[in-house]
Amino acid sequence: MRRLAASPHPLVRRSAARGRRLPPDVVELLAHDDDRVVQLFLAEPCDDAPADMLLKVWQWWTSSLSAPDCSHGHPDFPRRNLLRYVDDPNPRMRQLALDDPESTAELVERCSCDSDEEYGTGLYPTHG
Repeated sequence: MRRLAASPHPLVRRSAARGRRLPPDVVELLAHDDDRVVQLFLAEPCDDAPADMLLKVWQWWTSSLSAPDCSHGHPDFPRRNLLRYVDDPNPRMRQLALDDPESTAELVERCSCDSDEEYGTGLYPTHG
């Protein structure tokens, strides 16, 4: 796996990233790969995907049919200290502030007025 993870060919590294259990040094190498797909593939099945990489994937990966919640649904996805993203320019990051256990009703109200186009009338558009 170490040789595969260090391959100059992205398809080989992507294949290595699909492993469920990988040595820590392989996970570290793949988590910092320049190819986003390597990071995405690592986020899907790898039990040891690092929290900082999962957060990075969350910023740009919106979902797929095969892995609709791959980074955010991962057990190692950070769940605390997310309030720091409440004013982030990226609406996906602002959305995370609502998941923080320290989130308040006032924050939910504030975020419901977020006018970013990606989320329509708010971060979590209402249907009615």
